[in-house]
Amino acid sequence: MSGKQLIRAGRIEYICEDSPLKVNPPKMCQIIGGVLLTLGIKRAVPLIHGSQGCANFVKHLMCRHFKEPIEIATTGVNEKFAAMGGERNLVDAVENIRKRINPDIIVVNTTCLIETIGEPLHVVEEMRDVVAARTASYSGSHLDGYDTTLLEVLRKLTRKAREEDRGDEEREFVNIIPGFVNPGDVSELKKLLDFVELNLLTDLEAIDAPLFESYFDRGTKVEDIANASSAVATVHFGEGERSASFLESRGVEEIKMSFPVGIENTDRLVSKVSGLMGIEIPDSVYEMRNYALDGIIDVSHVLRGKRVAIFGDPNKVVSLAEFCFELGMKVTAVMTGVKSRGFAEEMERVAVKNKAKIAVFENSDLHTLHKFVKENPVSVIIGDYRGRYIAKAEKIPLLRVGFPVCDRFGYHRLPMVGYGGALRMAEEMGNLITGGYWG
Repeated sequence: MSGKQLIRAGRIEYICEDSPLKVNPPKMCQIIGGVLLTLGIKRAVPLIHGSQGCANFVKHLMCRHFKEPIEIATTGVNEKFAAMGGERNLVDAVENIRKRINPDIIVVNTTCLIETIGEPLHVVEEMRDVVAARTASYSGSHLDGYDTTLLEVLRKLTRKAREEDRGDEEREFVNIIPGFVNPGDVSELKKLLDFVELNLLTDLEAIDAPLFESYFDRGTKVEDIANASSAVATVHFGEGERSASFLESRGVEEIKMSFPVGIENTDRLVSKVSGLMGIEIPDSVYEMRNYALDGIIDVSHVLRGKRVAIFGDPNKVVSLAEFCFELGMKVTAVMTGVKSRGFAEEMERVAVKNKAKIAVFENSDLHTLHKFVKENPVSVIIGDYRGRYIAKAEKIPLLRVGFPVCDRFGYHRLPMVGYGGALRMAEEMGNLITGGYWG
């Protein structure tokens, strides 16, 4: 089995693909993660240092997903500057952005071209209002780009908190790193944890601005990011781990949790934050939980025993699998397009807990998942819109979650996390299965 690592151990069959050829892999370039992170900062401008094509690709994908006009600046490096150096383009781009928009911060993401020619960034790194992150896409994925960009933003803006600041009651708040999620997920997190003060790093709900308002004037303020080192703790879900570790070096406790998908994982998040702040969980949270349970009970007879295949980002896939088992479904296969430390071990834990046999594909592609589904039919597939080819070919319903979902309207507003996300996904899966719709 050339290019693959096959291990049959415990309750999972683990396959890690090392082949350089991938057919429709569910991963994206680093700059997509970097730009998404930047769009959650108030009065911030993402600047892609590279060719116009790289910026156009990111803009095109995000406009199709969010159905919003997304503005991304570019240095427009062409063949001439690739040979002679594009530093002048970068400096000119920063000056033009300052003159035309006057943002609070400019976040530069480098492309493969810039990293290949070894372009120095020290000129802009020394500028007070510019953050530069190296995000070449021939290494890493959108998740790495998200974390790298957030890390550079924190390094530039945060300061080491003084002991008297950390003891100040007015500064008792929790940093939350939502991860590579949708505006609807951030909105759900805000509603779920409304009983404590949150500092979102960053607030991606800003992208979903109403008519006559711009996302540019929404999001996490630069000064709130600067104050992140004064928080009680930083809670993250595996995406943004290096950024959380950096804040821990500044004296802020790092707390890693499972993505709050499903009832149990959401319960753990609420309990942890409540304990951190010493605040009792309000009745409104229990009410949201009970609404979710009521909806899940209503649809349980449809979902119970149904087989499901899941693909997406590693930490989200693990939590989605746990949620499906909560619903009484049978997870037969999971697939992720990137390598992730601890992914196989987490899936083994989930399989053992639920006494299930699961095929685990890591660093794989949708072609591999399609072959598995052909030989091992499932009742539903969970993943982003790129799974529609499998769904149409095999006449299997596809529950669209995550990013990107370009062939539907409003899905960026629909949560995957929290009690609201659990209710939404359970009901939609029930409708998809009973309605006999696929694709």
